[in-house]
Amino acid sequence: MRYDDTDNLDRLGVMVKGRTLAAMDRWGLQNDLYALVKSGAAPMARYLALAENYVGETDYLPLSSLDSHLFEAALLLDGELCEQTRKTADALIQAALAAVGEQPAADEPQTTAMLRDQLLAHAALLGVEPVLGRLKDQFKAFVDGGSVPADIFRAVMTAGA
Repeated sequence: MRYDDTDNLDRLGVMVKGRTLAAMDRWGLQNDLYALVKSGAAPMARYLALAENYVGETDYLPLSSLDSHLFEAALLLDGELCEQTRKTADALIQAALAAVGEQPAADEPQTTAMLRDQLLAHAALLGVEPVLGRLKDQFKAFVDGGSVPADIFRAVMTAGA
């Protein structure tokens, strides 16, 4: 889907922010726009403006996809656009982790565990503070003989590395 009308995209962003758009549509909206960014048909700034509406998102599909896109872009971009991408990723990650928690919980859905692992690993690689500091503390505790839950082991080792 091509979103040439910025007013329409802004209205869709409001629907994303209010969660009145279904999760599948929230996923498709940002996924389509990122494909246009990658093809050069849309500016990254437009994607970042839309992405701000996803802060607080907790549904697996749109959040996992958006996080992956922001992570990829942060690795590829430079300068001010990279900094803006990292700030957007930072806000998204911190809000999502505040909602799902940084530690595994009993009887949580598998998608929550997968999402937490992805968010924590990306937080470690992007240097998202204070998440990175807590992961490093867990790594130090592990090195000193403590245990790390299997669901977040990759993120803790990534932070330690």
